[in-house]
Amino acid sequence: MRLVYRDDGISKDTDVALLKHVHEQFLHHHRTHTLSLICNGLETNQPLIDYVNKTTNWDLCIHGWDYVNYSLLSKTQIEDDLDKCILKIEALFGTVPETWYLPWNGWTKESGFDLVPRIADIAIYHGVDVDIDCDHISHAVEVLESHRNLVTNTIYFHSWERADLELLPNLFFLTRKN
Repeated sequence: MRLVYRDDGISKDTDVALLKHVHEQFLHHHRTHTLSLICNGLETNQPLIDYVNKTTNWDLCIHGWDYVNYSLLSKTQIEDDLDKCILKIEALFGTVPETWYLPWNGWTKESGFDLVPRIADIAIYHGVDVDIDCDHISHAVEVLESHRNLVTNTIYFHSWERADLELLPNLFFLTRKN
């Protein structure tokens, strides 16, 4: 199983020094660092754009135009935001994103989780897959340390969360054969 190591919520406010520190670990372990991007205003973080464009081992994906519950938006709003994200990522990084990781992983059942298939149907017409099948790094490490199998191939973390970053070396060690 090919694992996806997803760094969630990378945005105009992301500290590029922290991102560099995290990414150096990916380079050291020969892993792909998946960035889930909040695209509104991303062009204002030029140091982040420059760093990503001059280094390797990236998979650039959509998290959203803004951090909103896409399950509750109209079809037109979803399509507009999705198109803006695709165009922004292509303009800034020269690549077309293939995956959309919804904020809060599609939200909860009470807040629209049942509507995620509708979003996926919309996204597929724009050439983007929607992925909500994921596990937080803390749970994934716990599962792997107890010698159980992961039930997903996407593990997400937040590079601004110290607890998440402290688990990253363990995750790399536990998944070294993947």
